Amino acid sequence: MKLEVVETKSWHWYAMMATVFIIIMLIVAWFTWQQSIVSRELLESEVATLSEKNEQLQLSLKQKELNLTKLDQSVEVSKSNVSEVGVTLAKLQEDKKQLEKELSFYRSIMAPELNKAGLTIDSFIVTPIEDVNQGPVTPRSFDFELILTQAKKQDWYIKGKYQIHLITVDVDSQKERRLPMTQFIKRPRWKAKFSFRYFQTFRESFQIPADLHPTAIVVTAIETKSGKKVEKRYPWLFQEKKLNVQQEENKTSS
Repeated sequence: MKLEVVETKSWHWYAMMATVFIIIMLIVAWFTWQQSIVSRELLESEVATLSEKNEQLQLSLKQKELNLTKLDQSVEVSKSNVSEVGVTLAKLQEDKKQLEKELSFYRSIMAPELNKAGLTIDSFIVTPIEDVNQGPVTPRSFDFELILTQAKKQDWYIKGKYQIHLITVDVDSQKERRLPMTQFIKRPRWKAKFSFRYFQTFRESFQIPADLHPTAIVVTAIETKSGKKVEKRYPWLFQEKKLNVQQEENKTSS
């Protein structure tokens, strides 16, 4: 029979091993803590870097928005300037046309065409008067402007009278009827007389019945001294708001 010797460890050994284990655990915990500190610092550094980049991006975005706003304002100003320039240019062109018209008018007086001399009917303009209350049976109202001139010779004043007739066509006979303007002008003491050296302008208003449909207007000017008569026929056309009836049929007689 063999005897086995079993080695038994004292509590001192177990205490030592426990102490070593604790020390190892403390060392591991310390390294882990140090690692966490390093990781946290890196993370905080990364967060700070990202925050700085974010602020820079925000500033850049605000600057770009400001630049865009300024650009939009600049575009609006440019559009406004272009619009103003367009309006100014249109007005200058209109003024130029008006000046050319006036210059042509005065040239026609001072240096007329060869076939123009003495008393002349320069122009006759008819303008409808707008009336919001005007109905199908309401008399229609108009303004007219007549300009008479004396071409070539302006050594003396010419005097005389002028007549305006509305031309209508009789439905049954198809013949023309001349209706004197005097019966359509409501202003009392209206006198169709002229006396001038270079030119004279006449403006008047008249009213015609709703059922009256003229086809033309005939303007006649008669010089008192010489008896010379000048007559022009103008079509009655109102496709436009303002009709300058320059497409006349001229008839001049002495």
